Amino acid sequence: MKKTMLVGLLVVSLVAFSGCRTKKASSDLQSMEQIHKATGVPVKTETIRVQEFNKVLKYSATLQAKSEAVRYSRVSDVVQDVLFKVGDYVHENQTVVVFPKNVQTTQYYQLKAAYDLAQQTYHRMQELYKEGVISKQELDNAQANYEVARANLNTADDLLRVKAPLSGYITSLNVKPTDNVSVGDPLFTVSNLERIEAQMWASSQEVEQIKIGQKVTAVWDGKEIDGSITQISKIMDPKKKAFEVKALFNNKDHVLTSGITTDVSIEVYHNPKAIVVDRKNLITENGKHYVYIVNKDLALKKEVEIGSEQGNVVEIKSGLTPGEALITEGSKTVTDRAKIKRVNS
Repeated sequence: MKKTMLVGLLVVSLVAFSGCRTKKASSDLQSMEQIHKATGVPVKTETIRVQEFNKVLKYSATLQAKSEAVRYSRVSDVVQDVLFKVGDYVHENQTVVVFPKNVQTTQYYQLKAAYDLAQQTYHRMQELYKEGVISKQELDNAQANYEVARANLNTADDLLRVKAPLSGYITSLNVKPTDNVSVGDPLFTVSNLERIEAQMWASSQEVEQIKIGQKVTAVWDGKEIDGSITQISKIMDPKKKAFEVKALFNNKDHVLTSGITTDVSIEVYHNPKAIVVDRKNLITENGKHYVYIVNKDLALKKEVEIGSEQGNVVEIKSGLTPGEALITEGSKTVTDRAKIKRVNS
């Protein structure tokens, strides 16, 4: 019996204590509301200013010389000589790799002998024609034989003396003297580094924002190089699930080189006189956007129209005016027409 009475008293005491705590919390809450009503909700503000705003898309891009060509071996033999090294500048048709003339498949010496004979015959026939000994037809036949022999020798020479397909820099060299190569093996690559092309892959949402001629910036070795968009694919790559985009850079100082991967930024939007706010200062209700500004000592809720976004920054197209004070801290606790107190440090 005594035990039952003791338990009952304990329960009553706990209930009473709980009630006191609830009343105290309610009293504290009310007093805080009363304080805010009397002195204002503490907020921090910043002055709305016009500033430059850019929206940028960033990619990791592979760079390649706009003009670039690979020379492949057309004979199977041992490399006799390599006349240049990687990084050297070569002119178009300058010999880079040499094979020996005794390669059986080219029959170089037989073709050289045929050429020498055809050349001598043609020169002799020219003299005979001048003397009236032979006809014009016989001279023409000798000339034709000479030109065929010269073409055959040049073809053999091209097989054995592999020449640069264009003027530029040796960016890749796959062979050295005494190497055995087969038909189709790559020998070297020549790149014209004056203009460099970047290849990027954009999503369906991104590609809608990219336009021909837009500014592009590549960063390499701590330097920025400007270029522009030159090509936008209209068909999605089935493997990458993205659209190919290409940009071209003038590379007179050869800061960029072919084959590297670097960061590339595309400026898809630019407003030199924009009003922007941090995304955290926006309040979205029923599909509309609002911010709080200061009107004398009151918080005023204003509807705004947003534009482009970049990271945590949002462009305001309408609804705000330069010089207004935007509430940046405390906007989640104030209400429209609530009294506020600025606590900016």
